[in-house]
Amino acid sequence: MDIFKLLPLVLSVVLIAPSWAATDDFVPCSTETSSTSGPPLPTLSDQFEMRVEAKILQKNYTVDAVEYYDYKNNRGALYATTPTTRNINIYDFNTYEMFSIQGDNCTTFDMQKMDLSFFRYFNTPQGGHIKSIAQTLAFGKNFSETYVGGNETIRGIPVDHWKTCLHTVRYNVSFTIHYYFSKPGYQTAVDGVVPVRAVLEGFSQNIDRHAVVSSGYHTFNHIYDFVFYRPGPIQDETVFQTPKGIVCPGRKLTKQVPVVPDQFSMDAEFVAESYKHVGLAKEFYDYNARLVRYDIKVPKLRHSRNSTHTSTFPWAKYGPNELKIVHDFNTGYQYVVDKAKGNCSRDTIPLNLIHLDWYDARQVDPSHVRMAHAYEIFNFSSEYTSYEGKRTIRGVVCDVWITKKPRHLQNLTLDIIAEVYFTEKNWTVQVDDNTYEDTVIMGTWAKYVRGNHSRETDVNIFEFYKGHPDIDVFDISACYDDPSQKMKLMVKIPGTYDSLVLNKRVALHKAVRTAVANASRISPIRVIGIEFDSSRKTDINVWFTLLDRAVQKGGVVTADGTYVPNLQEAYANLERAVDMGMQITVDYPEGKKVLNVMPGSLITFNTAVDTGGNKTVVNTGYSGGAMAGIAIGMTVVGIIIGLIVAFILYKRQTDVPYEVQK
Repeated sequence: MDIFKLLPLVLSVVLIAPSWAATDDFVPCSTETSSTSGPPLPTLSDQFEMRVEAKILQKNYTVDAVEYYDYKNNRGALYATTPTTRNINIYDFNTYEMFSIQGDNCTTFDMQKMDLSFFRYFNTPQGGHIKSIAQTLAFGKNFSETYVGGNETIRGIPVDHWKTCLHTVRYNVSFTIHYYFSKPGYQTAVDGVVPVRAVLEGFSQNIDRHAVVSSGYHTFNHIYDFVFYRPGPIQDETVFQTPKGIVCPGRKLTKQVPVVPDQFSMDAEFVAESYKHVGLAKEFYDYNARLVRYDIKVPKLRHSRNSTHTSTFPWAKYGPNELKIVHDFNTGYQYVVDKAKGNCSRDTIPLNLIHLDWYDARQVDPSHVRMAHAYEIFNFSSEYTSYEGKRTIRGVVCDVWITKKPRHLQNLTLDIIAEVYFTEKNWTVQVDDNTYEDTVIMGTWAKYVRGNHSRETDVNIFEFYKGHPDIDVFDISACYDDPSQKMKLMVKIPGTYDSLVLNKRVALHKAVRTAVANASRISPIRVIGIEFDSSRKTDINVWFTLLDRAVQKGGVVTADGTYVPNLQEAYANLERAVDMGMQITVDYPEGKKVLNVMPGSLITFNTAVDTGGNKTVVNTGYSGGAMAGIAIGMTVVGIIIGLIVAFILYKRQTDVPYEVQK
């Protein structure tokens, strides 16, 4: 039988329980009783950590093991190291799962189907529960221990010595166990009796690593030195959790992933150890509006001690200054604004940036992308996500979820293993002056694997605010300096400024932008400069500017393939909507209200007007119908004014200004 498989079984006999099988099939070899009176049999705490050095004499090597037993919190773990492997077994009794980890690989076992188990359990309505020491200790009157004496010394420690003989019919194994505990009165590090050594001697029918009995027998001789024993609560809680970045396929999801909002803003710190680089970014994300903005500087990525370069970063071509990058998934366009210089570049959203940890686009086909949901940006996977436990992140106790998924792009495939950290429920996070949130995302960790190559990135998240970012943060007006690329417009809404705008500007502003964009069939970021006229008595003038579309080769389509109207087409769409009774639905604090745009009120202007807040706006243009009426009116007025001027000039003449025709 493989010694690494045997070790947990033997340790379970020596330390905890005869757990070779789900059934209690160990029996004493005989009914012999102690011939020498001795001290009371020692017991172990219901919570302890123990380190064992196991000398496997017939195999001529040593195994180290650390056992964690916690009856109160219903958990256990065994960490063992052989000359060739390091194995971790973590037990979740609530779900009857045991996670066996070697290196980066993890196997999930159903304890109810296991023949061999280090810890045993009993069933409860809520699931399994680890058995107590009193229930499972293979040491006591039920196993006919014999007190040998108290005159021996082990590793310089005076000890009491017991022995017993056990046999299991199922595997036809018999062995004698010698137990050595420190003598009462000997001062130990834990101020009490501690286990010191156990010696195991016996013979067994051959058993393979799958617990299948084969032909033949062998003898075995093991010495177990307990070099460390600490009773009481386990100080390192993480020993009961799978290590960072370890995925256990088939693991049950024991805690649901928190809701990731469709709209948020956040600051992020990216730590790329492989590049020895720490970067900063700000992100605004609005899934409903299909808009994303990043503020970021192009990093200098270090590949060696004496060289740096930026060529691998996707926006390096735009220069070293801080960039404002707006992705409009309504159109599939990217706007890159140099915040220092104010210039702007327009392009399609890149297709091949899958290596970016927080990238917002997912490729649909060789020509189109779609907007990634926040779950995807944070690397959650519909294929595999499981709850790991709790971990302290920047001093805050967080719940941890782990995910694994492939990401494909043409001939390139990456396996992504990611962890996501949310604050524990009883923590609160201040997100602005008067708002506190719980269950806030604190950060992520991701490992990108391609063949034998991998890299890791930690993302620390700050000021994560749930809610719609102000649409103005996606402003792209800097990309439209040509007057022919924008059109100043105005419509009228019945009502008073005090009832519709005063102290309600934000709600009306959002509603107008949405209504105008929908009616024009354009992205909301192409509607800018919204202002309201406060001088009107019975109606409100609403001013705004439409921007033209970005022009790209090969036709203009959105990420989902629909046509993008140009400026004139957008205006025509809006004009039809206004004439047909366009409505604006406003989500006021007191409730929703539908405002009717006055048909025929759409007015165009030649020059954009800066209203400066609530100042009265001077009209510089007129609608088509108004222009016709004005033309007729001005003709009549011109005739009248001409007659008046002629009469005045005539009165000033001393002579008749003309000759009478004879």
